[in-house]
Amino acid sequence: MDRDIVSIALEYVSLDKNASNRGYIQKLVDANDSKSLESLLRNRLQFGTAGLRAAMGPGYSRMNDLTVIQASQGLASYLLSLPKTLSNPTVVIGHDHRHGSFRFARLSAACFLFRGFRVLWFGSGKSPTYVHTPMVPFVVKKQNASAGIMITASHNPAADNGYKLYAANACQIVAPVDSHVSKYILENLVPWERHLPSATAEDKETKTGPVPFSTVWDESRVALELSRGKDGFVEDVYEAATEAYFEEVAGLCTQSQANAEPPKSLSITYTPMHGVGSPYALRALRVFNFPVSSTMPYLVPLQNSPDPDFPTVAYPNPEEGKGALKLAMEVADRSTGDRKYIVANDPDADRLAVAEKRGGDWVVYSGNQIGCILAAYSLEKWRQSKSSKKVPAFLATAVSSRLLSQLCQVEGVEYHETLTGFKWIGNRVVELEAEGREVVFAYEEAIGFMCGSRFVRDKDGVSALATFAELAVQLENKGLGAGDYLDGLYAKYGDFVSKTSYFVCHDPIKMTKICDRMRFGGHVEDWMKTGEQMMRNPSYPAVIVAPSRPSVPLTVTRIRDLTEPYDSATPDHLPTLPTSRSTQMITFGLTAPGGFTGWVTLRTSGTEPKLKYYVEGWGDAAPPGKRAEARAAVEDFVDIVVEAIREDLVQWRKWDIEDRKG
Repeated sequence: MDRDIVSIALEYVSLDKNASNRGYIQKLVDANDSKSLESLLRNRLQFGTAGLRAAMGPGYSRMNDLTVIQASQGLASYLLSLPKTLSNPTVVIGHDHRHGSFRFARLSAACFLFRGFRVLWFGSGKSPTYVHTPMVPFVVKKQNASAGIMITASHNPAADNGYKLYAANACQIVAPVDSHVSKYILENLVPWERHLPSATAEDKETKTGPVPFSTVWDESRVALELSRGKDGFVEDVYEAATEAYFEEVAGLCTQSQANAEPPKSLSITYTPMHGVGSPYALRALRVFNFPVSSTMPYLVPLQNSPDPDFPTVAYPNPEEGKGALKLAMEVADRSTGDRKYIVANDPDADRLAVAEKRGGDWVVYSGNQIGCILAAYSLEKWRQSKSSKKVPAFLATAVSSRLLSQLCQVEGVEYHETLTGFKWIGNRVVELEAEGREVVFAYEEAIGFMCGSRFVRDKDGVSALATFAELAVQLENKGLGAGDYLDGLYAKYGDFVSKTSYFVCHDPIKMTKICDRMRFGGHVEDWMKTGEQMMRNPSYPAVIVAPSRPSVPLTVTRIRDLTEPYDSATPDHLPTLPTSRSTQMITFGLTAPGGFTGWVTLRTSGTEPKLKYYVEGWGDAAPPGKRAEARAAVEDFVDIVVEAIREDLVQWRKWDIEDRKG
């Protein structure tokens, strides 16, 4: 039987020492506002492979002091259950500039200090020192730490914050680690306290552990341990880590002399989107030997300093395109130079967006396009360097462009596919390196790029930015732009056209039924009427059709269902990628009259009420005089696929869900 919401609320009030949050919940209790209490308290914020991410505020379903303490206590307990942790329990903790981030980081540190961990910290502990997210996994790897925590909500709205976790291998965690941590969190919900036998016992110096203290609510512990110098259990690694990180970034540079004298015709404008990226991006350009000045790059004054309110953008996500880059475009339009670029990091600087002025209009490149541009350039650099005899490998996710796969096939290098997200890419990188491969480049379509894996096993918008700027110089010296380079890839490997969008559905049961209809066809209606669980005997569609183009049927040539699980292309009909019945992910391979080939993947989001779809169509490389015509034909094919998804495969009107394309 569900607990009474008032008893849950009173429990919360007894645990949370934040007066504001505690007082808010108490007022709801006094007002008998059960609806608000249910929203804030009934469902606990779930710890997943992305850690925690939610709106800040009071209650178990929000990011706040109490839920951060509970997560940290659970994580510390889980890590101490691992034999490899016991010899040197160490955790790296960083934070961004968002509201609450500094406090959440210090409370997290207090929990780990309470259990005897060493904490690798950035700055004095008395005032905030912001780091970009890639710095945390970098230090985890370099210092062989037990885990890393980054307090950030990345590109989420200003009201949100998050708690991102890296494992001892410096990669984001994957299942079942999240379930193990969740179990320990539920076993450690009461903030830790200890009774110290005398008033003098607290803060008594010790060389065998952190200075004893009575409660994890004491966020002053970081500064106190730092004040102890070499005897303290908190170490400020900011300067040493930053130096080491940029030494590694500098190692990616292969055109130092050309970078020192970029053509005057080249203009680059940079924005960190009110985030922490600017000092890191500028230093990356410096170590690539760019003459950083007031015009290299041009900066967007209203967005260059960290601001947790993100006042000039509705969403601080450069992936949103022209709307998010409006101010940067205004600055870039006023810049000198005939070839104009915009490069943008998201607020925690682990992603990179790129736009180029072409033919009088701004073209915002997709994550797939940027990824393939950087992949091709990374392969060029790897071949020129001849510094490694290892087998080169490239990685992308299951929803990324097949262009990279085609490039690797033609060029004779290895290509590996993972599930969506850098948690999967990073852990696959570890496996490939153990097998003797050198991972040259990896990317995901959500503008996340890894330019070499030797120092950060995650996406890194700063090293990617410097790499792109170097390529821009090389291209400009030949009279070319990034768009020209991309056109060259299409000419060599084939025309690839991608589109991505999503439906919004706030009912998880309805979301499951929509996907089950794709598997079971009309039988799902009978199940919906009776409420009975059907026999799991999939009957996937053989053809899907766009209502406006019935003469162009789309034949289904392959099905890969990572929920069911099923794969029509494998001998045993089982997928080679990891599967899970807790999430929805189905891929359909398609062909159409005229020799067009494509695929579509539909997947549910783990953090948002979205059913996302990823579409790509491709055709063979056309001769120079037929290029525009051939690409237009592929684009038309992709439009047909999108309509077929919306109207035939998903049937969004019937299910009364929101279609973000319309």
